[in-house]
Amino acid sequence: MNMVSKILVLLVSLKCLSVYSYGHDELVTALRVINNTCADTWCEGEFDFEFHSISTNDDQKNAVVELSLITKWKDGQLTYKTHCDIDNIEKKTDILSSTTYGYKLKEEFFNALNLCISIKENQFHQLFR
Repeated sequence: MNMVSKILVLLVSLKCLSVYSYGHDELVTALRVINNTCADTWCEGEFDFEFHSISTNDDQKNAVVELSLITKWKDGQLTYKTHCDIDNIEKKTDILSSTTYGYKLKEEFFNALNLCISIKENQFHQLFR
C-alpha cells in the first residue's frame, strides 16, 4: 500500500469514527440542551436540578449524566449528587437531533433520562424524608 492509499484509509477511518464519537463541543451542546429541557419538565416539580456534565463511553455504548437534585430543607437546602447511566448510545444521533431552531434531545434519550430522574427522586425521598 503506497503512502496516498494509507492516508486515504486513515481519513476514511477518521470520518467513520466522527459519526460515533462525541467531541467536547458536542457534549457541551448536549448538556446545554438537557438544561434547557429541564426548564420545561423536571425543574417544574418539587426539586431544582443542576446538570453538571455528560460523558460518553464508546466501549460500553452509554452516556453518563452527572446531576444534583436540590430541595429546601428546614433552614437551608439539601443537595443529592447522583448520576444517570443511559444505555444504547452508539452514535452521535442517539442523544441529540437537529431542528429548525437548534437541537433537541432524542425521544429515546429523553425517555431514559426521564425514567432515571424519577428513580433518583424516589431515592431522594427514601434517603431524606
